[in-house]
Amino acid sequence: MNNYEFTEIKSLVTDKIPEKADVVIISQPTHDYSEDELDMLDKYLEFSAEQKKTVMYIGSSSQANLPNLNEFLSEWGFSVVPQNTVFETETSNYSYYPTNAMMTVKAENGYSDNISRKDYLYIANNIVPVIAKQPNDRTMKTVLEISSSAVAVPNDAGEDFTIENAEVKGPFVGLGVSEAKKYDDNNDLMSSSVIMLGATDFITSSYNSFAEVGNIEMLGVVIDTV
Repeated sequence: MNNYEFTEIKSLVTDKIPEKADVVIISQPTHDYSEDELDMLDKYLEFSAEQKKTVMYIGSSSQANLPNLNEFLSEWGFSVVPQNTVFETETSNYSYYPTNAMMTVKAENGYSDNISRKDYLYIANNIVPVIAKQPNDRTMKTVLEISSSAVAVPNDAGEDFTIENAEVKGPFVGLGVSEAKKYDDNNDLMSSSVIMLGATDFITSSYNSFAEVGNIEMLGVVIDTV
């Protein structure tokens, strides 16, 4: 995508993040991160006058609870509800099945200005609920939002569970960006950012084969803009 070169980092314990890496992608992790691994991410995201640094997190409703990694994301404005799945209650907001949630563009986010089509559909399946919260020292923007008619359904919900008694309700973040900014001694702006995607399905789903679906283009614009 967008002529990026990819390097696999098998472990942050044994491998170092390449100094010139523009984006570090964490996709549907299977284990929680240690304090040392999170320190490495924090150091990678430290301000640099030469290069913007970005971490992109791609979640999934099926992944385990990862309290350390979730705390890291929370500090950037993304509160993950682990072991839950986004379930749309309004038929107009999903495709075929309530877990195939449609997302809407937040008009004030600024990223959609560079999208080639204004009538794109944005959709994914098996989305982990992510609640937006504004961090103190960063600016968090929801780019694509899942509506307030959506709820979080626990993956281990019993037969007595009903949508009406769902404890966590939307809106949720489908795609979001949180940025930290400061000026150096020369008054040049430095920044680092974390991109949140609520589902791996957002980029791998067969929906992306349809011309009317803009998932990949929107994500590309966000990566190129931060």
